[in-house]
Amino acid sequence: MLFRSLTMSAVPTGEPGRWTIRPSGRMETAPSIRADGRILSATGAAGAVWVLLHGLRDDGADPSRLALLRLGDDGWSEVPAPEEAQRLSASATVIEGARVSMPLSWTLFAAPRGVGLMVMEPEGRSLPGGGTAAVAWLTDESSRDGSFSWRSNMIEPPFAGELGAVLVCGTGGRLIAGRPEKDNVFSVRSRDLNTEDGTWTTLTDLRAVTGECSMAPLDADGLAAIFHYGTDEDRSARMIAEVSARTGRIMYQGRIIGIAPAAPSDVRLLTFLMGLVIGSVVLFITRPPGEQQAVHLPARMSLAGPVRRGIAAVIDAAIGLFAAAGVWRVPWAGLLTPEWWGASESWIVCGTALSLLVCGCTLCEALMGKTVGKVLCGCEVIAIRSGDIDGPARPPSMGAALLRNLLKWCVPLIAVVGTLDASRRHRADEWAGCAVVEPIIEDDPTEHM
Repeated sequence: MLFRSLTMSAVPTGEPGRWTIRPSGRMETAPSIRADGRILSATGAAGAVWVLLHGLRDDGADPSRLALLRLGDDGWSEVPAPEEAQRLSASATVIEGARVSMPLSWTLFAAPRGVGLMVMEPEGRSLPGGGTAAVAWLTDESSRDGSFSWRSNMIEPPFAGELGAVLVCGTGGRLIAGRPEKDNVFSVRSRDLNTEDGTWTTLTDLRAVTGECSMAPLDADGLAAIFHYGTDEDRSARMIAEVSARTGRIMYQGRIIGIAPAAPSDVRLLTFLMGLVIGSVVLFITRPPGEQQAVHLPARMSLAGPVRRGIAAVIDAAIGLFAAAGVWRVPWAGLLTPEWWGASESWIVCGTALSLLVCGCTLCEALMGKTVGKVLCGCEVIAIRSGDIDGPARPPSMGAALLRNLLKWCVPLIAVVGTLDASRRHRADEWAGCAVVEPIIEDDPTEHM
């Protein structure tokens, strides 16, 4: 039987109060841990995950001994626990038939050189063998080369009275202890880990801390976090308080606000692009009925090339975008910055620009056959004639122009891809029965004489 192990880490982004979860949106599966005993404590320290087990029975194990496991790059490996801790565990273990219990409270915490292990007598009495009610052991410098030695640090209990509800963590070379008190107060104390004769000092008393609590280091520089559920107004709220281990300053206290891996603007953009691609594919593979007939153009006219049409479309799009920015009083210089395109107002401006382009280009093409961009590039939109081949060119009807511009501006990919086709007409032209043409300029024979 094995315990399934899942890990996750939070890394500061550099912005105050913002963290990046790794891996994003899920837990990472780690190698399993043997489950024939009880997990007393676990922590993350020195780039590894540490787990303290007790009561192991399989493979002839002594249930009274502690097993300290470390998860590194090569999986789980067992690290010898302090011998003093093993003797204390053996004297405190209660075995009643198949039931193994441990009355002492054991806690792993991050220490300056790796990991620390602290044991407390829950009722505040002396530990088995006499002496203080709390002892801590710290890994020594030798832990860096793969071997582990320990140094004992006999400490006074952080609080008087019962210690069963005390939470412990380590950060910035200090040991942090906290305990819920009366009237929803959470008292936080700390002491230096580098000196054995250090004394506990009160950091702060957090107010309005309700529900079940937990505590963890936020970084290696002395910032600790107290997590709890519920407020007087909302018992299901997830709350956090960030406290400096050196000064006791409360850096933040309030709700935990989860930030999605992708911002709402990113989701909207992805949804828009997916719809754009799907719509383009559907329109590209769907040909309008009756399009197999030959295309008849007026005399001295030819289908406009893709470069000329592309430049005309860019000019029209720029006019529409700048006009929409003027409507919403957005500085034109902001349109040239990447940050603006991720803002929510960019969608409003782009939607306005799309509406202006569809309406404006429809009127211009239906009345004159030309937009501003087409006038500057020397091309125009005409209706495909079905009978009178030699008649004059005429612009499309209002309905045909509206259909053409709706498809062209709402699904622009079909315009880009269609102009590269041998027919030089995209699906919007075909569905509207239109063509973009340019005049044929014939050479003057006198110039060659």
